[in-house]
Amino acid sequence: MAICFGGESLLYFIFSFISKTIGDTSLSAYQASLHFLSFVYMISIGVGNATGIGVARYYGLKDFNSLRATYSQGIMFGLFILLPILVACFFLKEEISIIYSSDTTTRRLIEDNILISIPFLLFEYIYVVTRMTLRSMGDFWVPTLMTILSLNILGLILSTGLLSLHDYSVSSLFVTLVFCSLFLMLILLWRLGHVLKK
Repeated sequence: MAICFGGESLLYFIFSFISKTIGDTSLSAYQASLHFLSFVYMISIGVGNATGIGVARYYGLKDFNSLRATYSQGIMFGLFILLPILVACFFLKEEISIIYSSDTTTRRLIEDNILISIPFLLFEYIYVVTRMTLRSMGDFWVPTLMTILSLNILGLILSTGLLSLHDYSVSSLFVTLVFCSLFLMLILLWRLGHVLKK
């Protein structure tokens, strides 16, 4: 479990150090943006846990039709909650940023980060629920390794490339999170389909 959770959160820890090299303002904006995103992440955790509990029951009974229905209902229920929050992120990003800072430059960075993170929050939600579903079916290590590969290895490669070749700013870190979460979502969805076929 320590390897699992440590591996899954390592990239965010590394990004803190990268933000610091960009500047103190970037570090403040990164930490504030990540703090806000962590509140939204609780939706993913809550729905993922509930879906995983339901899936585990049907997996034990080998009732795969109900298992698929439970997973689909979990995804749809969470999206019903998440989508209004994503809309709020788009229209109320200035109101959100002022909660964290009165500095104009920092606030502008926070607003940019939140805007960039809208697709990240959507992809993250789907991959968290899917990963918890897989784990409730006894498929633990493969989703964990997929997560470590997507976030830590791919994330570091992408962030290094974007910072060096595109834009040396904290925004590149959040663009990296969007692409990593999209990749992870897709390979976990593939994994779920593969496991269910077996």
